[in-house]
Amino acid sequence: MEAMKRQALRPPRGAKRAPLTRQRVLGTALAYVDEHGLDALTMHNVATELGVGDMSLYNHVKNKQDLLAGINDLLWTEIASELPSRADDAAWLRALGHAIRDVSRRHRRAAQSVLAAADVFPPAMLEAIAAQLGRHRTADQDRRLVEGIGAVTAFAVGWALLTAPGGGLASGSEPETERQRISRVTRALPPDTPDDLVDTAITVCASDVATLFARGLDAIIDGIGLGPGRRRPA
Repeated sequence: MEAMKRQALRPPRGAKRAPLTRQRVLGTALAYVDEHGLDALTMHNVATELGVGDMSLYNHVKNKQDLLAGINDLLWTEIASELPSRADDAAWLRALGHAIRDVSRRHRRAAQSVLAAADVFPPAMLEAIAAQLGRHRTADQDRRLVEGIGAVTAFAVGWALLTAPGGGLASGSEPETERQRISRVTRALPPDTPDDLVDTAITVCASDVATLFARGLDAIIDGIGLGPGRRRPA
């Protein structure tokens, strides 16, 4: 079966093969993780997906760690591409939170491990941050934005982990109705759970996760002094 798969991936004899580039290798690796999960990622499996020999990859990535770093770059580049070019800090931070959440939804199997392990933003994200910082004139504005970036990023990446498959909150990509949320919570409880605890579980655990996420972002933005009435002009 594996041999048949490798044969299918190879281009027809005589067909012109697209040149192997770092970007193509990384894009293939990300797509592979999206389908099979991070544990299945190996240099050999990526080479197989590309229809090339294993050693060909080493002209573009050093090793598996470099492959993971490249996937991290792709995810943050995707996040950066969704940020507004002109917005006040509060709107920009909300966009950052939603971009992290949305990219994490699109790449659940990669994002929950790769984003959480990253400790330095890659160049594409740094460029987006530098552009927003460059719109300011005071050190206080810069400080508030920097604090907001750290807090929003931690919150949104944590949210991605919590809502990943097997996480604590509903992890489906489609919004739940109130009836679906209540049903999900009650099914998770033992049959002999007292009614008052069932009611407590519904109150605490059957909240609309989209609303919780938006309120969490608002709390962060308010907490650093960029909430309603204190927003900076665009």
